[in-house]
Amino acid sequence: HVRNPAAVLTKANNNLKNHGLLLLSLPDRCSLVYDLAKFLIKAHVPFFRHQAQKLFHSSHISYFSPASLQNLLQRTGFEIIDRHYTNPYLGRYQLPWYSKKFLQLVFWLAKLLKAQSRALVIARKEGGGADV
Repeated sequence: HVRNPAAVLTKANNNLKNHGLLLLSLPDRCSLVYDLAKFLIKAHVPFFRHQAQKLFHSSHISYFSPASLQNLLQRTGFEIIDRHYTNPYLGRYQLPWYSKKFLQLVFWLAKLLKAQSRALVIARKEGGGADV
């Protein structure tokens, strides 16, 4: 939800002690749900476009793949120490029952293929010296 993720991460790095932890929760650009939503948004069927936009809406300015996120974190002084993938909780979305059932199937398939849509990342500030 930020226009300049590198600036935000640099500021976070400046505010953390050496080896301090950063927790990120963000959509994964390499997920099955992202690819499906992107396809449906490009489709010229308003119903599908509207449903897909509920999952990946315009407030998400940047989307990262695992590689691009790792690169950004390294450039801003962090190393990834753990990464976990999950799918969003469907109860938070205002979707018709049939859309939720379809998404439950997609989420199940994404889990099976290890292509889930949310990345939960723990990164550590790379420390150069003793903690102050």
